[in-house]
Order: sequence, then structure tokens, then C-alpha cells
Amino acid sequence: MLSAGLSSCSAMIEGTSSSIIGSTYPSTDEDIYETENAYAALEAGLNRQINNMESTHPGYDEYWYQVDEISHNPYHLISYFTAKYGEFTYEQVKDEVEDIFREQYSLYVDEVNDTVTETKTVRVGESLGQVVTSGYCNCSICCGVWSGGPTASGVYPTANHTIAVDAASPFVPMGTKVVMNGVEYVVEDTGAFARYGVQFDVYYDSHSAASAHGHQTWEAFIADDNGNQEVEVTTTEVINRLEVTLMNHNLMPSCGAVWMKMRKSGITFTTGLTATGITYLTWGACPVAAVRMDMGMKSRPRHCRMKSLQG
Repeated sequence: MLSAGLSSCSAMIEGTSSSIIGSTYPSTDEDIYETENAYAALEAGLNRQINNMESTHPGYDEYWYQVDEISHNPYHLISYFTAKYGEFTYEQVKDEVEDIFREQYSLYVDEVNDTVTETKTVRVGESLGQVVTSGYCNCSICCGVWSGGPTASGVYPTANHTIAVDAASPFVPMGTKVVMNGVEYVVEDTGAFARYGVQFDVYYDSHSAASAHGHQTWEAFIADDNGNQEVEVTTTEVINRLEVTLMNHNLMPSCGAVWMKMRKSGITFTTGLTATGITYLTWGACPVAAVRMDMGMKSRPRHCRMKSLQG
């Protein structure tokens, strides 16, 4: 709501000293308040839209916000309509209220997919955590043109012994000895399966056994046979993020919504600055508005946060 000082008779704005500048608004109080309340309702709706972003756009791993303050100076708004129309009614300007609102605020909602790679050091005997495993054999279905041949390390694969890591994004280095389900495996082969969320591909003697493995989650440990070796474990994850950006271009600064509307409308105006820091706007020879330039001018980030939906 506007303060009681903004009315059709004389809006008195008192500065830091005893100087007082008066502005006359010829429109009725009802039309002035209805215009201002309509603009405030649009801002409230925008605020709700941003606050509900995570419920209206579910399923993202992260939500990032860079949101300017949602606010405006009512004197700027009413002064613009007074400068343009003189005495105005809400019905006369209601469509333009929405136009100004759209020029003041720019909302951008973007979906971003980021690949995040993390590397950590694990000592002998320590857990690698829960890993996703799949099965493969040496047939043409599993290995294509490399079927029947040696592994990427040069040795031939052996069941209950050989496991593979993704060639482009290996979970652990080649040659690492890993214990899973009481069996000690050695990383001897590579494949292309990280995109399926798989860390290890377990070798089997037959295709039926490999197919029966499916995708299973096992806990993996660095085997004692690695000696004193520390193993670097690399995990790669695709993060699906929604980025929400709101820009408040303000109403009266030289690039603001009202200022631009006045220029587009061909309104001739001049400005001046009083000793108390109050800017006055003159249309023709009549000063129709006196507004503090420090009110509602600077946009500030309301918040910038990251919310993870995982864990």
C-alpha cells in the first residue's frame, strides 16, 4: 500500500532538512491506489512464482537462484502516468501497468547439465563404497570385434578374477585389486559403460551368466594385495540443475522501465537534484513528481543458494 502522503491533493516528501517539495497528482485517490495495488499484485505473483519454482519444476538435482529484489517506488509509477496523461483512471492505464511490469522484470529459467568429476584417495582395506556392477563375457555380443581376444591389459580374462572399468572415466586405475562379495578381482579390462552408472563390469565364462548378473550394487574394498599402495578413486556424475535468474531493471534510473516508457511515448521531461538528494521530474513547465532517488533504485540479490535434492 502507498503511504498516506501519496494522494490526489499534494504528496509531501520531506527531506533530511526542513525543505519540503510538494507534488500534485490530479487523479483521484481511488485510481491512484488501484493502479499501485495492481502493480504490487503483479510483483506478489512474481514472488510466488519464484518461491514455487521447485514444486513447479521438480526432479532437478540442484536449484540455483540469482534473484534481484522485487520492489518498486510507487512515486515513480504514479508520476509517469501523471506526466503522460495528466488526470488518469485505472481503467485507462491498466494495460500499460502490465507493460511497465514486463519491462522492469526479466525472469530467466534455464536447465543446465554439468558433468562433475571427483577424485579421492583410498587406502588398502578401506571401502570404496557401494558400487554398481554389470556382467560381461568374451562373446561378440559383449565385446564386438574384440571377442575372443585378450583384455585391454594384454592378459586373457578369467571368471571370478577379471573386472573392467570404463576406458574414458576409470573408477580406479588399471591393475587395482578389489574385493567384492568375498572375491578378489583385478582390474584388467576396459569398456564403455560409465554412462549407465556402472563402475565395474564383472567377467563371466558364459553369456547367460553375464546376462543373469544384470546390474547389482556391491560394496567394494581395496584388497590387501595392493601393498601400501594408495588408490585414486574417480567418480563422474551428471548434475541436472535449474538456474533461476531475476533481473530488476527498476523504474526510474536512466535504463529503467518508466524512463524508457517516457522516451518511447515522446514525453518531454527534465530532471534536477535538490540539496537534500531529492530528484524532481518536470513535464513542460510543471513539476509533477518529486521522488527520492535512493528509494527503490538499487537492485540487490535477494538470495543466491544451491539446494541439493540428493542425500
